[in-house]
Amino acid sequence: MAIIEEIRLEVVVLADFCFHENMVKVIADNFSTSLKTLILTNCKINNKALDLLRDSERLNTIEMLTLNDNLIDSAGTRTLSTFFCPSLKWLCLSNNRIKNKGLYYLMKGDWPKLECLSLRKCEITNDGLRNISHANWTSLKKILCDSNNMYSHKNFAKNFGI
Repeated sequence: MAIIEEIRLEVVVLADFCFHENMVKVIADNFSTSLKTLILTNCKINNKALDLLRDSERLNTIEMLTLNDNLIDSAGTRTLSTFFCPSLKWLCLSNNRIKNKGLYYLMKGDWPKLECLSLRKCEITNDGLRNISHANWTSLKKILCDSNNMYSHKNFAKNFGI
């Protein structure tokens, strides 16, 4: 796969692509060291695939990781929280079965540059979001969490002192 190294890809997008878990590892091991954006949307990424992806040494340059519309649950977020992505600014996990427990695990992620977290349609409630201030994400500016199990916009605003 030397061609990938020579091209020095900064963006990899795979959408609506169903592949075996081991393919994630093959793809990750062959990323360019300059990869900034990895989008794997609706690719049937599951917890085992995340374990394999985590072991890639090439994730340290990732700024945007999009894993929308996959098969990630709270156990998968536990794995995600161990990813070494010091440059990560944008994490998109919309339309996965994250739930409050998964958000709790995500908050353990050491991503000091994280600015935006997308958790649309992840079965998160106000109670789950209320604890997000405990995460060590000093750069966080935006949480996208519409289409979840929120009580109401009024209660949401009250919970966050808005």
